[in-house]
Amino acid sequence: MKLRWPLRLGLVRLSLLAIVVGLVTGLGAVVFRDLIGLVHNLSFLGVFSFDYEANVFTPPSPWGALIILVPILGGQIVTFLITTFAPEARGHGVPEVMDAIYYKNGMIRPVVAVIKSIASALSIGTRPPSSLSTSPPKYHHHSAW
Repeated sequence: MKLRWPLRLGLVRLSLLAIVVGLVTGLGAVVFRDLIGLVHNLSFLGVFSFDYEANVFTPPSPWGALIILVPILGGQIVTFLITTFAPEARGHGVPEVMDAIYYKNGMIRPVVAVIKSIASALSIGTRPPSSLSTSPPKYHHHSAW
């Protein structure tokens, strides 16, 4: 069966598709937020926990003065992941998505979305607690869907 472009979807099918996409991306956002919390708690507190409340001060770290090495180690791991597994995941996402749309028919390898998610969670989770923000990497994640 050959598909013609543009596809004609009925309102019910389109609505169901929108619900599925919304549920999947919402679940992805919750998992991403929990992954950031896990990385933060492991790297700064040495505790295996997914809970992270950005409005509460982080208690003193068990690492003492070596806590200053956490962002450095996080940056090294992120660099290794990106250069080894998904070199096209460099950057904040918008130019890479535009490149994929223009040159690759909108195709982004699935491994790029996974590595970008893990690397972004490591990057955000190993930053000092006063600088946590989750907005920039979302462009690349959602465009891979």
